[in-house]
Amino acid sequence: APGLVPARIPDDGRIATFTATGGKVTIGAPFGIGWSASTDKMAGGKSSVQLAPGAPAPNGQPGLLMTGTLTSDFFAPWGGIAFLPGATPMAPANLGVAKALRFWARGEGRNFAVMGFSAASGQRPALGTFSVGPEWREITVRLADLNGFNAAEATLLLIAANQLPGPFRLEVADIRLVRD
Repeated sequence: APGLVPARIPDDGRIATFTATGGKVTIGAPFGIGWSASTDKMAGGKSSVQLAPGAPAPNGQPGLLMTGTLTSDFFAPWGGIAFLPGATPMAPANLGVAKALRFWARGEGRNFAVMGFSAASGQRPALGTFSVGPEWREITVRLADLNGFNAAEATLLLIAANQLPGPFRLEVADIRLVRD
């Protein structure tokens, strides 16, 4: 999809806002379809994820808590949150002005990843792994490091626990697409 108009990424880069109401959390997005829970169930797996309000990050931004279980009955299990930047499911959006995805995270002893899908890579995610412990840490995943991902035709961005079967806990806050 050459020549896609660049997405209107906010000046601060923030592409997710977490609003807690009565123990539930709503995730807002400045463009596209937006954010939702995502697991390998869409590909035949049985992993689960639940979303709840999380603690604020060190910079005061509201957090999102993801808890769930990855199962071993799928070759690449995952559970997390997905951002659909296009106007319709899997429609490409031009995020080419962004150089990295930056966010705060903390979690428990799991494999975590940012996965990028683009028109060119189809159903094959480009993977950027990160590890976090109980303390908040700012994570930066450079989009150029997601092998095979083309930000100018992004169809899906995913932040998730992946690979290792078992329970997981991951908290995220202040998810931004940054230009530096």
